[in-house]
Amino acid sequence: MSMAQIHGGDQAKRVPTVAVRLVIPNILGLHARPASLLVRTAQAYAADITIEHAGQCVNAKSVIGVLTLGAGQGAEVMVTASGVDAREAIDAIKDLFVRMFAEVEGGACSRPGWAVPPRSAAVVAGVS
Repeated sequence: MSMAQIHGGDQAKRVPTVAVRLVIPNILGLHARPASLLVRTAQAYAADITIEHAGQCVNAKSVIGVLTLGAGQGAEVMVTASGVDAREAIDAIKDLFVRMFAEVEGGACSRPGWAVPPRSAAVVAGVS
């Protein structure tokens, strides 16, 4: 796991930073519903989380920010988390991608909690 240095007063704290490259699996891309799920997931963690696509980096805890990425199906995004719970945050976000944000081809799934089997693996590469 790489470490970022944060300087506070006389002591330097080591804060874990974790990054992963993911592929948008959804037919409609990162539209409002999956963006909302992504933001809610990110907001559950204290870590600072960003998403980068096509040279643009946004706060993963902002729906407007995530939507402005305009990431369509097949687009690669880099998700980076920095903080004490960075690993847990990245794992939860990766799970959303692997489950295709609980959507099925052609639209949203009608059964809450339904998950797509891991055959649709969305992880391109993990950077620790």
